[in-house]
Parts: sequence; structure tokens; C-alpha cells
Amino acid sequence: MIITELAQAVNRLKNGLVVAIPTETVYGLAADSTNEIAVQQIFSYKNRPQTNPLILHFHSSEAAFEQARWVPEAAKVLAAHFWPGPLTLVLPKKPHISDVITAGQDTVALRVPAHPLTRELLLNFPNGLVAPSANKYMQTSTTNAVDVAKQFANDDVWILDGGPCSQGLESTIVAFKDNVPVVLRYGAITVQQITEVTKLEVLQNIPMQTVVPGMHKKHYAPKAQLIVTENPVQTLRALTDKTVGFIGVNQEAAKLATAAFLYNPDDLQELATNLYRLFHQYDAQNLACIVVEKPENIGLGQTINDRLKRAATSI
Repeated sequence: MIITELAQAVNRLKNGLVVAIPTETVYGLAADSTNEIAVQQIFSYKNRPQTNPLILHFHSSEAAFEQARWVPEAAKVLAAHFWPGPLTLVLPKKPHISDVITAGQDTVALRVPAHPLTRELLLNFPNGLVAPSANKYMQTSTTNAVDVAKQFANDDVWILDGGPCSQGLESTIVAFKDNVPVVLRYGAITVQQITEVTKLEVLQNIPMQTVVPGMHKKHYAPKAQLIVTENPVQTLRALTDKTVGFIGVNQEAAKLATAAFLYNPDDLQELATNLYRLFHQYDAQNLACIVVEKPENIGLGQTINDRLKRAATSI
């Protein structure tokens, strides 16, 4: 059920029920962090294993940092620059935080989202809301209320409609090795942005014991066969017997597809904002394949390619 009244969402959450909420990245499936039954319900609705931790959302950085035993200086710098916004910080947790939320780890993932409706909602929950992405486990994340409703049509989930998500990709997750940022999940905040703000060499792709959301090798996948290619014309010519949705910049390739979305090659944010929406749209059209033209692997392109790699049937 899609709702627009904030008071209805507050009431359901305070009564131990689950509500899908908008953020600037993707919609999240939210529950009161202090209600363990409600938190467990999220795992059930998503078919999500309890070895996969949840992100805690707060209205302010002060409230978020209250959950941590200590906060590295680099984390404070990042929070000052990017919160509210699409950044999640992984910090040593205080004992009061449930092991159900952290998957038994001694760290907790914290975020202060920027969506104005959810920020207003969070004022009613000083202990925070847990809110993993509002989709079934390993399926495509959702960026609008209608796609959330389709995902959870058979579950008791109300959706607070805050319009389409502006960013379209999940938050960047950053942990710390001493004071050095370690990117554990690429997201809407790029590695280059983190480097520029902290003036530190950001670590990537290094072994860490910390488990964070979105790192399963197979994730974000549409129902259709997903093909990522650097030569979309050749790929589409080999698929003339199939219905195909195309996402890219090549106009010749677009003419060969059943449905196509062309974006400005100088604006990767346009691709990021629309990627998951298009996955859902093409699945709703029962297309056999989705062909995505691979963007350059720099900046936001690095995040997009990470999602495509995890979602792809072939790449």
C-alpha cells in the first residue's frame, strides 16, 4: 500500500511494523532499530540471510556518532562534507546495538540520509531506523514507490512515497584502517571525491573481515538476461531473434533494440539515476535481454560498473 502521509509511516513504525521509505539513493525497507521483532521482519520480507548486516539511519551526524565507541578524524571530515547524503560509515559499535543489526560484528554501518521526507521521519526515531534496500534479496534495488509495491505485493509493507530517488545507486560504504578510509562498497560518492575531501590515499580492494551490504558476487540482477558490452552494435546484431532493451550512448545500437534509453555520455548521473528503474521497466515489458553499454571505469562509472558486474549474466 502506497501512502503519502508522514504520520501514517511514523505510527506503523512505532507499532513495530515495516515501512518502505524514500532516500536519495534507493528506497529502504525500514524498521525501528530498538524493536528486534520488527528488525527480524525485514530479513523475512527480503529473504535476506542474517549474516548480512543492516545500515542504521539517523537524522544527524551527532546521533549517528553516538553509536560508535570511537570516530576516526577522517570519518568526521567525511561526515561534515557528505552528511546528509549517500555515504555510510562503518565504525566500532557501542554494546547497546543489537547483534541482529550488525550480523554479530563489532562494527556498525551508519548513515544520515538527505531525502527531506525521511529526514523529517527520522526526527521521531532518536535511536535510528534500520533500512536496507527495499527489494527481495539479490534482486534489483528500487528507486520509486511503484516498483517497491511490486516487489512486496504479497507482504504487509506500506510504502511512504517520496517520489523517484535522485541518485539511483546505493550509498558508498567506507570503513577505516587506523585513520585511512577504506572503500568497501562503491556508491554515489566516488573514490575521487573521498580522496579530495580527506587529502588521504583511499584504500580499495583490500582484504577486510568486515561484512557490509551489497557485496554478494551476484546482486542487483533483473529477471532478464543482462549483457554488458563495449560493442553494443555487434552484441545487438547477434540478438535479432530476441526482444532487447538497450541502455547506452550508441544511437545505431538503439535502433536495433526493442526499447532503448540513450543518455548523455557526459552525464553519468543520468545513467545512475535511471539504471534500476530501467531494469524494472524492461522486466515489466517481459524483454528477454537487457544490453548495457559499459561506461568508462572512472568516477561514478566505477560504481555503475560494479553494479553491472554483480547483476550481469555475461560481461
